[in-house]
Amino acid sequence: MTDLKQKSGLPLQLDEAMELTFPHELMVKDRSTRALEGMIPYLEPLKPAADVPIYRIFRDVLLAKDREILSPTGLEYDITVIAPGTFQLQDNSQEYFRTAGHYHKRGEAGQAFPEIYEVISGQAQWLIQRYARDPTNIEEIYLIEGVPGDKVCIPPEFGHITINVTSSVLVVSNIIAKSCEHDYAPFQYLRGGGFRLLASTYPDMVEIESNRNYQLVPPLSKLKPRKDWYNGYFDPLYSVLASNHERFKFLAEPETYNPDFFSIKKLYQEIT
Repeated sequence: MTDLKQKSGLPLQLDEAMELTFPHELMVKDRSTRALEGMIPYLEPLKPAADVPIYRIFRDVLLAKDREILSPTGLEYDITVIAPGTFQLQDNSQEYFRTAGHYHKRGEAGQAFPEIYEVISGQAQWLIQRYARDPTNIEEIYLIEGVPGDKVCIPPEFGHITINVTSSVLVVSNIIAKSCEHDYAPFQYLRGGGFRLLASTYPDMVEIESNRNYQLVPPLSKLKPRKDWYNGYFDPLYSVLASNHERFKFLAEPETYNPDFFSIKKLYQEIT
């Protein structure tokens, strides 16, 4: 068992089967597993392989004592667990295990919702990308690196994929507006993001390969989150949500914030 309480702020443990164990005072509304078979539509052709779990999602996690406080906020706290490993592609390349990827649809106010992630255990990579009209023509694309304690904001309009490039299980949490709807279609049609992260023949190296299904993808910039982009950065996401959920108002009402609040320059710094 791996104890996740220190970084998550919740009494959580992770077992060897990538299942989270919850005490009775912790509520989980829904849980799902995306196995290899379910990832096939989002990948280049694969070699035959066993249908193993790639990642699990635990949705709307909260302590029973916080239910009355958090339910009216319109916000949801989720946890995603991603296995270590690679997809064995027919061209003999090996793409690191990742999520399917999605964009956020626009809400009633006409703006797409942002999302905030937190690394609880392991090391994470997020590929985030934005298009204007045509999903095959990407205008901005970045690779975000995160370590335990890091908080990563996905700005409105950016699609995103979470990737595990290590030999350890990756655990991340996120907070998002409950009314946010996901659009998986572009990542399915294009078999992933504008770039792929592949295992290298060199130890501890990751190869980055462009996805030829896209028409236009700008050069990839590597970033890491700034630690001053919001008040509460150094506390676990859940702890801040339960004690002062107003700090996450930007997730439910992004239209009330200056667009500069979600700028890449404000949220991230370049890795040199």
